[in-house]
Amino acid sequence: MRVIEQFETIQGEGKYVGVPSYFIRTTGCNLRCAWKNPDNSITKCDTPYSSFSPEAGQELNINETLSKLEKTAINDIVITGGEPMLQKDIVQMVNIFGDAGYFITVETNGTIY
Repeated sequence: MRVIEQFETIQGEGKYVGVPSYFIRTTGCNLRCAWKNPDNSITKCDTPYSSFSPEAGQELNINETLSKLEKTAINDIVITGGEPMLQKDIVQMVNIFGDAGYFITVETNGTIY
């Protein structure tokens, strides 16, 4: 799975707002959202650095990530993007994290299934 960044934070939206979480941000998105504002400026999605450059980042090292997580009290992993469902090994990664006892959230644009 190709990722642009990983970080610990507090979940800021949805059902699990306020829960300490470990975010894994994947690269690439199939939508490339952009829109024109009233002042004619252009706004892209909130993470263009991950969405517009699928070749960016590096391959996720699952053992390193699990080692980092073991040193924290975090039980929740959020896989986000870009669009995580573009990653060929997304199901394998979710299974590995789940089998290790983590609660997994995958944030997706819902266009790939």
